[in-house]
Formats: sequence, structure tokens, C-alpha cells
Amino acid sequence: MSVYSDVLNSVIELMEETKPYARIVVGSNVPANGICVLPTPATSRTFLDKNTDMEWIIALNGKNADQLTVFEALSKIHTSLTRRKDYPSDTNYQIYDISTVAGPRLIGRQENDQWIYGSSLRIRFYMRGE
Repeated sequence: MSVYSDVLNSVIELMEETKPYARIVVGSNVPANGICVLPTPATSRTFLDKNTDMEWIIALNGKNADQLTVFEALSKIHTSLTRRKDYPSDTNYQIYDISTVAGPRLIGRQENDQWIYGSSLRIRFYMRGE
């Protein structure tokens, strides 16, 4: 697996510690009564030793028939991740901060009565060089 996959999986594990109403999946289409994450391109600063300081924005979206359920689940994930003082690390990376870019907000409602909420998080991590 790549460092990006490792970081994303670590962040999803942190999200799932909040016990949301659904398993979190990766992708752009939020399943009915589900939650998904979608990473965007990362920005970086590379040092002479090839270690890299990375910044990654991840969209966190949810759908549910109950508007309050999806809002509270996303809010709980944001609060939990941004207030942590310890983050995952491995031999190739170290997450050192997660912050809210945009908190949970209503995007719309589908014809099947699914409320859609969206938000985004900034993941900052250090990628170790060779």
C-alpha cells in the first residue's frame, strides 16, 4: 500500500472510533444512510533529505433519512479528530494535526428523503524520505 492509503485508512479508523451510524467508505457517491470520505490532491514541501511535510484536504459527507442523525455523526467526527492530542504514525508517516476546513452543513435533500450533509478536514502529516 502507499503512504496515502495508510494515512487515509488511519484517519478512517479514527473516524470509526466515534461509532457513526454507518461504516465509512471511500468515494464520491455517498450511499443511502451512509458516510464517505473523498481525498483531494495533497500539497507538500519537500526537504533535502526527501522528508515531506504534507497537507491533505478530505471531504467528509453523509446521507441519512434523519437530518439530525447525519449532522450529529459528522459533528462528532470533527470534534473527536480536531481535539485529539495524539495521532497515528508508522515507519513512513506521522500525522501531526487534523483540523476543520468546513464544518458539517446541509447540501440538500434527495427525492428519496435522504438528507445530504458535507464537511471537510485538513490532515497534516509528515512523510518520511528514504
